[in-house]
Parts: sequence; C-alpha cells; structure tokens
Amino acid sequence: MKHILPFIALLTFLGQISLADDVYVVIQKKQEAKKNKGWNLADWMATKREMRLMDQWLALNSSATKFEFFLSGIFGKYDYKLDSETQKKEFSQSGGRFGMYFSILGLEGSYLQADEKFTYWDAALALRLLGRSAQGTNLTIKYGMQSKEFSGEQELGLAKNNFLDSNLTLYLIGFMGVDGGYKLIFQDTSSKNFSVEGSTWEAGLFIESGFIRLYGKWFEETTDLSKDGLKNTVVRKGLKYGATFFF
Repeated sequence: MKHILPFIALLTFLGQISLADDVYVVIQKKQEAKKNKGWNLADWMATKREMRLMDQWLALNSSATKFEFFLSGIFGKYDYKLDSETQKKEFSQSGGRFGMYFSILGLEGSYLQADEKFTYWDAALALRLLGRSAQGTNLTIKYGMQSKEFSGEQELGLAKNNFLDSNLTLYLIGFMGVDGGYKLIFQDTSSKNFSVEGSTWEAGLFIESGFIRLYGKWFEETTDLSKDGLKNTVVRKGLKYGATFFF
C-alpha cells in the first residue's frame, strides 16, 4: 500500500500536466484564429490602398466607348539644313492623318507632301499603354513603316523604313494639354542606293472644344544619309499646326 499511493500521486500529477498542455494548445489555437480573423487599422488602410490602386487602374484603362476614330489636317513650315551646306532653306508642307481604335489597339496613318519635292506616307499598329481614349491623358506606342519619295535636289529616290514611335498626351486642364513624341527610324537602303536612317521628336500644345482639337507642334527631324563612304546629315525643323476631329 505504501508503494501504490506514491504511484497514484505520480499518475495524477502527470495527468494534470498533460491536461494543462492540452488547455495551452487550445488557447494558442484560439488566439491564432482570433488574430487571423481580427480587424485592425493597419489592415484596413492596406486594403483601402489596394482597392484605390485597382480603381485607379480600371478608371485609366477602361474606355467608355470601344471604338474611336479621328482625322487631322496638317500644315506647317520648316527649315532645311544639309551639313555640307552653309545656308538653310525654307519649305512648307501639308497633309493629313487618321487613326482608328478598338479599345487599346489601333491603326494610324498619315500623308504629307512638301515643296521640297517629296511625298511621304506611313502606317502603323498602335498600342495604348495608358489611358482611356485619344481625348484623355494617354501613352501610346506604334510600330510601322514609312515611305518617302524624293524628286528634289538630293534625288534620294524612294526610301522605305520601319519605325518605332511613342507619344504622350497630357491634359493640364479639361480643355487644354500638351503632347510630345519620339520616333526612331530604322536603317534601310533607298532606290538610289543611299543608306537612310534617323529620328524625329516633337512637342506641342493643344486646346479642345467638344470633338474639335486645335494644335501646334515644334518638331525636329534628323536624317543620316550615306553612300560610297560619304556621309551627310539633313536636319528639318519647324512648326506644324492643324485641327483634329474626333468621332
């Protein structure tokens, strides 16, 4: 009997320890569950910020209308400078531009003729990376082909080049904004065996009323020419202006 009583006491003590451990585990699990389901100000602010960012992205990239179409008239004057010559020449140009979009995908093209005696056209596929429409703040990139046929003093013949173009339109207030772009013209050989490549940048201001936009842009186009080891650079820079009609 003397040996049995201590043994019973030991079993009772171990049972109490095991019970205490079980109670501790249950309490810990309940605390973790409360923590996972609990609400605090930091969590609420983080969730609110995520929702605001999603709302902003949807607002910028969801279009009220899926289809867009626009037409532009282009007029202007520019200075022509060949680096092997000392004097500048002045020319005028005129033409048009069109664009049609379905959501963020589009097709754009333009046509120009100048009294420098060249004709120009281009066509490009466009992707709007940011913005809902052409009549709103947007960032658009384009890839396409341009054709420029010369019959003037340089007699470069016909040059067809692929290009990559980017354009940013930023509205300052509801009816006025700025826009600018950069165009990289990849190398190709003209029909008169001239190597032709270059770049163009432009920046301007516009005002808008309803479906009509009036704009003015300063531009500078650099064309690098080479043939039989001889290199020349042509710089055309000036002002172009016109009106765009949105449909």
